[in-house]
Amino acid sequence: MYKYNPHSSRNYGDEIVLFHSKDRYKRKTWRYSVIEDLKNLKDRGKITEKLELKAVVGEFDEGAQEIIKHAINHNFESITIISGPKIFCEDKNEIHTILTSHKFLKYLILPVRPTKHYMIFNKKHLFIEKIHRHNEKRGATGIKNAQLELIQFYEQAFLKLLQYAEPTSKKSTLNQQCYIN
Repeated sequence: MYKYNPHSSRNYGDEIVLFHSKDRYKRKTWRYSVIEDLKNLKDRGKITEKLELKAVVGEFDEGAQEIIKHAINHNFESITIISGPKIFCEDKNEIHTILTSHKFLKYLILPVRPTKHYMIFNKKHLFIEKIHRHNEKRGATGIKNAQLELIQFYEQAFLKLLQYAEPTSKKSTLNQQCYIN
């Protein structure tokens, strides 16, 4: 973890964490920690706007579902997920359940699987995965209190993806294409 450094902080943010591909647990707990920190700030009145999470994922798989459920359990009021067109068949029912029980959650499908995956937490923190294909190992970077220009770059990319993404209904997730093993 890289703490405050005037040179990198000026370009990226206050705290930069680099994760290797084998650090799956650390990546997950870092995102959990960001969600919990934002919830605590909201509870103390230091954040007045609604808590928001935007995610671009290759597929809405078990790992992404865990992060989304954690955000739901910590009272995030706006969650938008943009995903590729295919999912793992075993995830269909879980995705359907999540969408059925949480009306503030938007799940959109792109015609092609995105290669750039990232999460924007409350327009303040970023989690960015190294560009990769479906089955490749990958590293990631977490940035707390990311610089405004960096957040804006990822927000603009998210808005561009929204132009091509199709909203999906709860029912249509049960008919979504699956990966063939």
